[in-house]
Amino acid sequence: MTAMLVATVIIYTGFLLICPVNVLESEMDRHQNISLEMLLKLVRVFGSVIYSSISAPSSVGVDIEAEQRLERCNTCFVELEKVKRCLPVLCRRGGSIAKSAHELNLALQEV
Repeated sequence: MTAMLVATVIIYTGFLLICPVNVLESEMDRHQNISLEMLLKLVRVFGSVIYSSISAPSSVGVDIEAEQRLERCNTCFVELEKVKRCLPVLCRRGGSIAKSAHELNLALQEV
């Protein structure tokens, strides 16, 4: 994995830790909509990396970077599972938030 991808996975992990559940539970539609759109873009870019990393067999030997990457991917996976639990409520709201939540739900199912 290139240094650029590792750096972006680190940023993605940081975003997931502060954003999704708190913002998705916000009462402000604009916050929810922006959060859903950002999560959708991030899942489309990094979803397959996260899921393939956590489902890959353990490597032989010591690889500190691989272990750190796996730890970050596990953290992202846990946070994405929290997001998945919020989506059904948002899908029932209607409007643009429901549309974005439905798109995100489909993207999460694809990876």
